[in-house]
Amino acid sequence: RICLLTNGVPFFDEEGNLEGYRGVDKDITERKLSETILKESEIKYRSYIDNAPDGVFVTDETGRYLDVNLSASRITGYSTEELLTMSISDILPKEDLELGLLSFKKVVEDGFATDEIPYKHKNGSKKWWALSAVKLSDTRFLGFTKDITLRKNLQELLSKTSDRLSLAVQAGGIGVWDLDLVSNELLWDERMYVLYGRIKGISKLSYNSWQSAIHPDDQMQTSIEFQLALEGKKEFDTEFRISWEDGSVHYIRANALVIRDEEGKPIQILGTNWEITEQKRLEEKLKSSETNFRTFFETLDDFVIVGNMQGEIIHTNDVVSHKLGYSIPELLGMDVLDLNPAEDRDEAEQIFADMLTGKRNNCPLPLKKKDGKKIPVETRIWFGKWNGDDCIFGLCKDLTAEQLAQKELHQANNFLDSIIENIPNMIFIKDAKNLNFVRFNKAGENLTGIAKDEIIGKNDLDFFPKEQAEGFIEHDQLTLKNKLMIDISKETIQTRYQGVRILHTQKVPILDDLGNPEYLLGISEDISERILAEQNLKLSEEKYRTMLNASPDGIFLIDLNGIITDVSDIGIEIFGFDSKTELIGKIFSEFINTEDKNTYLGIIERTLNEGIAQNIEVGIRKRNQTLFQSEVSSTFIQGVDGKHFSFMMTIRDISQRKKTEAKQIHADRMANLGEMATGMAHEINQPLNIISMVLDKILFETEKTDSINVEFLKNKSDKIFENISRIRNIIDHVRSFSRSQDTYLSIAFDINTSIENALAMISEQFKHFGIDLRFQLQSNIPQILGNTYNFEQVIINLLNNAKDAVLERKSRQKEYEEMIIDIKTFESNQSLVVEIIDNGIGIEKTDFTNIMLPFYTTKEEGKGTGLGLSICYQIIKE
Repeated sequence: RICLLTNGVPFFDEEGNLEGYRGVDKDITERKLSETILKESEIKYRSYIDNAPDGVFVTDETGRYLDVNLSASRITGYSTEELLTMSISDILPKEDLELGLLSFKKVVEDGFATDEIPYKHKNGSKKWWALSAVKLSDTRFLGFTKDITLRKNLQELLSKTSDRLSLAVQAGGIGVWDLDLVSNELLWDERMYVLYGRIKGISKLSYNSWQSAIHPDDQMQTSIEFQLALEGKKEFDTEFRISWEDGSVHYIRANALVIRDEEGKPIQILGTNWEITEQKRLEEKLKSSETNFRTFFETLDDFVIVGNMQGEIIHTNDVVSHKLGYSIPELLGMDVLDLNPAEDRDEAEQIFADMLTGKRNNCPLPLKKKDGKKIPVETRIWFGKWNGDDCIFGLCKDLTAEQLAQKELHQANNFLDSIIENIPNMIFIKDAKNLNFVRFNKAGENLTGIAKDEIIGKNDLDFFPKEQAEGFIEHDQLTLKNKLMIDISKETIQTRYQGVRILHTQKVPILDDLGNPEYLLGISEDISERILAEQNLKLSEEKYRTMLNASPDGIFLIDLNGIITDVSDIGIEIFGFDSKTELIGKIFSEFINTEDKNTYLGIIERTLNEGIAQNIEVGIRKRNQTLFQSEVSSTFIQGVDGKHFSFMMTIRDISQRKKTEAKQIHADRMANLGEMATGMAHEINQPLNIISMVLDKILFETEKTDSINVEFLKNKSDKIFENISRIRNIIDHVRSFSRSQDTYLSIAFDINTSIENALAMISEQFKHFGIDLRFQLQSNIPQILGNTYNFEQVIINLLNNAKDAVLERKSRQKEYEEMIIDIKTFESNQSLVVEIIDNGIGIEKTDFTNIMLPFYTTKEEGKGTGLGLSICYQIIKE
């Protein structure tokens, strides 16, 4: 198929009778195709933004949210409607308000900022996010947020229990360094050498050698930041450039923790570096996009008027000022209805009211110039935003040329005149002798802004810049000399009101009867919009590709048959492949672990039914068949026609997070063992005392007589071995309880026995505090399949919480004496129920929804990590 733009005109005989029509068709297929591809690209780009796992938002210069995606709503707990009535300051904790607004101020002043700042969740809890933000314009700011609350809390907890944390962040592309301030020795991990473009082991590293790698223009600022961190005046968090050995320049973000001795003297610095070059490039592209938008707005040849909701003009393009005769300052603040003639005011008010209520979308009334003359126009309006506020956009098409063309068509008796005046492309005819214009059509007037009467009899040098005009004349002379048509695919022309435009020009000599050039015919098509569309398409594709590859997660595009059609660079790396071509064309389900096939099919079904599925755990096999745990999110991508044509799968490797959770469970178990030490000592001392008394009895008997009764000795020996076995069982059980359970195979066990084992390790503590433990364990209870030691950890955590609750009440209420904890087990509806009930301080209703969250605690600082109930929940779920 091709797409045509058709112009037709009637022609008449000498008596004025209609003889027929003549028409000109213009092929606009390429332009239509470019517009369709651009629209599809923008849909893909918007689909990624709306369904990205990280939060994306746009604010005005005051911090008020103008646009947010679904993940921003999920991260903060507020609906998108609620967020659009809020500003950044509304979700910052009061104690951190100044810190958060400082990051926003940095974006406003510098145009770009990356930071980690706290925010207030809708449920009242304090969380953290990693923020990257750029300035789109003086009144628009784009931000990206990733929830890093779990990471921040884990870092805070582990830093209190260990001086040296295992630097596992390298898997995320972050380099780690360790500077000993005493010896000035600097240690780098593997990733740091990659970030700095250096070969490992080239020389001994020190603070000075590290500084020498920084760009000379940034060394002073970095040194100042470093010194302020050593003095404790601020955290070390800065950006700088480095020059690789190949000459390329890269941007680095660095932060560090200063470790001090007991006197507060800095002795060591632990730091992390990561590359932010792509973020810097994205900032420049966003600025370029804003410039393109403004350029496109100002180069429209129709009237463009922006008004506020009260009808006052707040912006226009230059065409309005030029054609109506008003200056821009005169137009600003005018009522849009003042541009209509006085005699049409009442009708204009009614039409405008109908357009505001959606009863009609156009207005045929003319506009009034400053000198009182009328310009026939057709006006259309739509609603939008300007500088963050609601506004009305009005687009007025000047109908003057069309009405004049219709009048000339009726008077024309020359077919050539009709074609020249009404063809959409600029047509001009020049005298071959002096290259002066002898004919100039309306399309040429609209394009160049030069009136026909003004240009006839003059040449290019009278209207265009010298260098440009000389180029036109050179082409004219070449055409006339060779007596052949010349085709100029791209020719720039400086217009009066539209700036520089790009033309496709063909020039043909018109010969007289003797074959000599008499005139020069030129036809020029304005291809500026097509070139702009191609540039916008390229820019859109670049933005889409940048967002795809900038995501820290793997992004896969999968068609409706399950075949991979595109993949981000991170996705290639996660799956262990070398290039994109090795993945494209493969069936995505082939990489799903066999045991998780049904889970994957559930993701597909949920996406088909609901349009989106998020954060579902699935095992995935890499190219080398190694298995890793991931979180999979899926959404649909729609085409221009609204039909679904592709899935977008987001793959997040959570293997490291799983390991961290397992380590925390083990750490909690070891903490419980520390608290149980006193009780276990009592449990071991009791059989040791019995052994001691039996041995005393045997010695006593030997002193009375020279021989000992064999039956007496056997009976006492059995008693000794019985208590030795009891000690061994206690020690073996504690050893098993404290051991990592990663390789434990689920077996059937009795929960009553497991509860009794847990009580054996901690009951002595409860006796010491005077707490009454009461039991109602159902006999002959069915066994369950699982890990008996993990179940014991659940019981111990719950009993410790109950112990803290009754002790807290006792410390507050003098009249409270009887501290009671009941433990019950029973079978109900084919389920086993364990109840632990205390008469302690109780739980506030406002805490009910938060008690299972990691790091949430109501205890005083230092008395709880906030992980006990979270670990219980995780164990029971597994």
